[in-house]
Amino acid sequence: MNKIADILNERITPEGFREALVKLNGDFDFSIDSMISLGEVYCKLYPDSVDHSDSAQVQAGYKIVRFVIIEHIIKDLDDELKKAFREILLSANAISQIIPGLVKSRGKEKLLSIANSLDKRIKELKETVDTISNGVIKERWTGGISVFYNTIYIIKKTIEKLEG
Repeated sequence: MNKIADILNERITPEGFREALVKLNGDFDFSIDSMISLGEVYCKLYPDSVDHSDSAQVQAGYKIVRFVIIEHIIKDLDDELKKAFREILLSANAISQIIPGLVKSRGKEKLLSIANSLDKRIKELKETVDTISNGVIKERWTGGISVFYNTIYIIKKTIEKLEG
């Protein structure tokens, strides 16, 4: 099992981290200890984020967290759906371009079931995040996960409006 903190320590940039994470196909440790370790490495690599003096470093933390969350919640999907949901979850603008084709090929009920499953996983992760001690690490996880609530809501509403 791969440790996400080690990957960040080796790759350093959010994009390099994401590239390595995608290759793991969801096969990484995602325990609370792993989440905290990732946060500790992030704070070491991006020290100006700790006191919020560098907004780019703060944003890097949110990106890193989002990349991990995405890979974790989509790990059980087939390759086509993983690719589609990676794109959608990274940019809500992709919803209107990707979801109609998925509804056509997979069916409305199947896609709603997937969206509900992703929503459930995000809510379960949020419960875990809530157990992390207050501080920078918890704040990055909380901020990183929050965007997915709106994105999943928009995905569901888009699916519901479509025929299929």
